[in-house]
Amino acid sequence: KRAPLASDIALPYLAECLDGYTGADITEICQRAAKLAIKQNIGEEVAKRKGDFDGEPVQQILALHLESAVRTSRKSVSEEDLAMYQSFAAKMRKMQEETALGASASPITRFSFKNKGK
Repeated sequence: KRAPLASDIALPYLAECLDGYTGADITEICQRAAKLAIKQNIGEEVAKRKGDFDGEPVQQILALHLESAVRTSRKSVSEEDLAMYQSFAAKMRKMQEETALGASASPITRFSFKNKGK
C-alpha cells in the first residue's frame, strides 16, 4: 500500500499489461514484488555488515522486482469466464434500467412468495 516505488516504474504501463487480471491477482503481484525488495534489502544489509557490500541497501520496489513478480504471475480468471461475467453484468444493468423506468413487467420484478405456483 505504502511501499515506495522507484521513479522508473510506469504504473499506467503496468496497468495496461495487466488487463484482464483481477484485483486479487494484481495485489498478489504487488505483494510478491515487495517481498522481493525486502529480500534484497535484507541480503544487502547482511552483506554490508560483513563488509561484502559497500553500497546502500535497496529501500524501494525496483522495476526488476515488479518484472519478476509479473513474469511469475497468472490470471486467475479465464477470458471465457470474464466474457460470461461481463455478459451477466450487462443483463443486470439492463434489468435495473428497465425497472427504474417502470418499463419492466418481467417475472423477476413481480417476484413474491405469495405468487408461488402461479
